[in-house]
Amino acid sequence: MKRSVIEGVVLNPIGFKICLEIAVKGRFTRFREVPYIFTDRAGGNSKFNKKEILNYLKQLADLYLYRLSGRGGGKRPA
Repeated sequence: MKRSVIEGVVLNPIGFKICLEIAVKGRFTRFREVPYIFTDRAGGNSKFNKKEILNYLKQLADLYLYRLSGRGGGKRPA
């Protein structure tokens, strides 16, 4: 993405969901999804747990309220 999409935008991502934050708050003229195939972990442990689920739900609620407040009234992804 171009820097102008998020320039001046206040981002407050919780955990690893910065793309969700950018998708909601970014100023896009166009938006295209690039497919990604997840594979099995080669090493280490997953950080996915109940805390991450709660963080995700909190972020969804925060972004929903952000859009309802009218602050997110810019162009929507196509």
